[in-house]
Amino acid sequence: MSWEGGPRTSYEHVYVVVRHDAFLDPATPIEEQFTLAKAYHSFEQARRDAERLNELAKDRECHYWVAITRLMSADADLFD
Repeated sequence: MSWEGGPRTSYEHVYVVVRHDAFLDPATPIEEQFTLAKAYHSFEQARRDAERLNELAKDRECHYWVAITRLMSADADLFD
């Protein structure tokens, strides 16, 4: 997935490297199976890191990928 040209909104965005731990017991709550590993300002940096981490983890049952999200300011209204 690519976000060429960047997101088109008034919010600042970050690209998050997400990890899924498939080795956990299936009874493990879903929110404990995923980790937001790192955040980057650049999609390309996040993509390269996810690729690197997948290579390091190729013998383990975990997978890394990139997701995009908005970075909210400290004084942002929670319901904007």
